[in-house]
Amino acid sequence: MKIVLTGLKRLEIKESAKPRPAAGFRLLRVNYCAVCRTDAKMWNEGHRDLVFPRVPGHELVGRDESGKRFAVWPGTACGVCRYCTSGRENLCEKMEIMGFHNDGGFADYLSAPEKSLVPVPDAVSSHMACFAEPVGCALNALEKLHLKKRERIIIYGGGTLGLIIALICRQMGAVPMIIEKNEEKILKAENFLSMTDIKCVKETTDSEFDAAINACPDYIAFCLSIVKLGKAGRFSF
Repeated sequence: MKIVLTGLKRLEIKESAKPRPAAGFRLLRVNYCAVCRTDAKMWNEGHRDLVFPRVPGHELVGRDESGKRFAVWPGTACGVCRYCTSGRENLCEKMEIMGFHNDGGFADYLSAPEKSLVPVPDAVSSHMACFAEPVGCALNALEKLHLKKRERIIIYGGGTLGLIIALICRQMGAVPMIIEKNEEKILKAENFLSMTDIKCVKETTDSEFDAAINACPDYIAFCLSIVKLGKAGRFSF
């Protein structure tokens, strides 16, 4: 079975044959596939790279025929552009993303590139391992900031990515503050915020932050992130 996006706001459940992996690919039985905000956007308004029909889903965990579990890195880079050859494959000019350019994880089975398979440790549950892709994005942004213990970081955006970034910052010993104006998002994150003791406010007069991250698609937040920095502050977006 597979879930197919056949048009805007149109999903269909269809029968599907088990894929036959090409050379360099491996067959996975999908255990879990998370619904990303981008999947919701594709359903509601499409995507610049989306061609119907398409099986969505790019945050997934599956097992191969030997029973080993893998998370799947959803991007396939060209390997030859200036970004790929400088170790920045995530910026590849010809990147193809699972669930956009080719069928994704909203299916029983998936054929995935072997080089994209990330083994899941036994201690990590499959549904938690679905967060590997957004956690990877968060780590990529934070690595550029070189955060130190007790440094203050302001994060604009209290969605899933903003919360993940804040949690990692807390684990690193930094002091995160989330700015989120959407009351619904704040309510959804209430339990998470109380368990982690991470501060989330709609606005703040605080400034002189050591670092800032813009985790929302808002140009005002982008500008405020810079304004809130102290001298020698670092900004990632």
